[in-house]
Amino acid sequence: MTEYYDVVDKDDKVIGKASRKECHSRGLIHRCVQILIFNSQGQLLLQKRSEKMDTFPGRLTSSAAGHVSSGEHYSTAATRELKEELGIETSLEEVGLVRSYEKEHMQNIMVFRGTSDGPFKKSDDEMAVIEFHSLESIKKKILETPEVFTPAFLEVFKKLFKSV
Repeated sequence: MTEYYDVVDKDDKVIGKASRKECHSRGLIHRCVQILIFNSQGQLLLQKRSEKMDTFPGRLTSSAAGHVSSGEHYSTAATRELKEELGIETSLEEVGLVRSYEKEHMQNIMVFRGTSDGPFKKSDDEMAVIEFHSLESIKKKILETPEVFTPAFLEVFKKLFKSV
């Protein structure tokens, strides 16, 4: 089944609709969500993407993430992705919009944060590993080996945690 996304401008106003393939091949700006789940100790849950993924296989990224379907609200997409990827439901707070524009992934990303200690049921199709990390260890890894993270996660982390 073909997935369709709203095509948006830099101000996040809808200007059209296109398939996932069109958005990525033509460099069209489209909407995504990233969800940051913290545990009760303040650590951030990161996922290592499956090697089977067609984009950025094996790289580290946010707790859960995904595209916003055409006509779908950011918050609805975030709740859906959290359930699909981690098998949990928790209240989410909208943190803000981050733009990540690189080659075929031109994304306006709405970032959400929530708290959960699990248990999690990871999506084996999309994730190889999920584990909690301190913010300091993530900052250190970004400075030493930024290439192990997805470009979108780097943009999100740098905007939200400005000390990197």
